[in-house]
Amino acid sequence: MPVTARIARTITALTISASTSSSAPAARRVARSLPAVRPYSTKPSGTSKPGSNHPSPLGFAALAILAFGTFAFVAQKRHTDPEKHTREKRIPHPNPLIPPRSQEPQMGLLGKFSRKKKQEPGANEPHNAIASAPAEPKQAEAQEQHAEAQEQHAVNEATGASAEPAFDPKKVTVVFVLGGPGAGKGTQCERLVRDYGFVHLSAGDLLRAEQQREGSQYGAMIADYIKEGKIVPMEVTVALLQNAIGEALAKQGATAAGHSVPDEHKDKWVDGKGRFLVDGFPRKMDQAIKFDETVCPSRFVLFLHCTEAVMLERLLERGKTSGRADDNVESIKKRFQTFVDTSMPVVEHYRQQDRVVEVDSIASVDDVYAQIKKAMDETFAKLGN
Repeated sequence: MPVTARIARTITALTISASTSSSAPAARRVARSLPAVRPYSTKPSGTSKPGSNHPSPLGFAALAILAFGTFAFVAQKRHTDPEKHTREKRIPHPNPLIPPRSQEPQMGLLGKFSRKKKQEPGANEPHNAIASAPAEPKQAEAQEQHAEAQEQHAVNEATGASAEPAFDPKKVTVVFVLGGPGAGKGTQCERLVRDYGFVHLSAGDLLRAEQQREGSQYGAMIADYIKEGKIVPMEVTVALLQNAIGEALAKQGATAAGHSVPDEHKDKWVDGKGRFLVDGFPRKMDQAIKFDETVCPSRFVLFLHCTEAVMLERLLERGKTSGRADDNVESIKKRFQTFVDTSMPVVEHYRQQDRVVEVDSIASVDDVYAQIKKAMDETFAKLGN
């Protein structure tokens, strides 16, 4: 019997067996009644003549067509079977607004394939602006915060909503000292206190003191933020700075930490006057604008520029004796990134207003301070202070 005839008989038998209720027994009976079908061999059937016995491409193609046709037929029969719900236990769909599969438009296998081919990817999917939007770099995010803070500042001025600063800028001089962690802000501020009669207020020191103060409602929160290298909420830092400035003015330069102004500079602390170096603040644009509006407008920014490699070396050396929880490699790297992302836009903001005195702090302490002293003298002469 030719191979094609045997294949035709096999397809007919499988089709009959798939359409009957007792498909498995019927298929076995039909299979036993058929002669052996070997479409994979090209050796003449029923002879002992030697010949090739390797697989036949046509035979494999016929088997593939047979298998696909059988699968498609059985799938179609199962799909259109009205009694399939009696055999299958399906879990009801949780959304009642979506109809069950029995009420969906029915289509065969070829129909589903053609619909998927015509349908463009994501054509029926709702557009998710958040998921599809490209990730914004952190610098752009900081610039956006800067724009929002300036916009809020303009709105406050237009509506008169902004309150008067707590301290008169004609009497109180505030200088922001900014730089990356380990740039030498604290070291240089000590010398400025000695030579110019400043009171040095470190935002970090104030936060750590508040963290350790008994009964503080912000202590635990401040500890978590410092450990992760994050910025403490603006309201907390600004309130601590305002309290410290008010206390120093009331005591003519004395602070709760035990610091006092040298005697030769006492004349700068009479009649409500005072000079302040605010170290490590502002860290974000909203902090800068909030401080200028509610506490006291700053005169200028002293920015100490330094490379991360030098700062890391200094901080690790300091960590051997400082006892600070954030003087470790992991926290230091987080603080570096936070400074770049959030504080550098503040520096750029004041630089555009020509209110930045920038000094390279990579050199020795004495050389750096010589540069700072020269820049401070020139700036104070320009401001007439």
